[in-house]
Amino acid sequence: MCIYYKIDGVGYKISQTESKEEYRMISAGDFRNGITIELEGNIFQIIEFQHVKPGKGAAFVRTKLKNIKSGGVVEKTFRPTEKCPQARIDRKDMQYLYSDG
Repeated sequence: MCIYYKIDGVGYKISQTESKEEYRMISAGDFRNGITIELEGNIFQIIEFQHVKPGKGAAFVRTKLKNIKSGGVVEKTFRPTEKCPQARIDRKDMQYLYSDG
């Protein structure tokens, strides 16, 4: 299944896999800026991440995520061992032949 979006003049094609075997899982300890993940049925891009090792307690990864579909930004905390499916997104410039509205 593919979903097409136009955000800030750039066309996005988001390919969502149908079966769980096709997902590439990525652990929170491997997060980097620009990686896209699927979380709670939405697709997010990591804008910022910080690996925190407090003096007391377990380490965690603090992230700032941008929802690709709505453009909203949320903050979420993960344990470094948590895994999420990595979303596959193809980005390409597109020209629409119709006007919005």
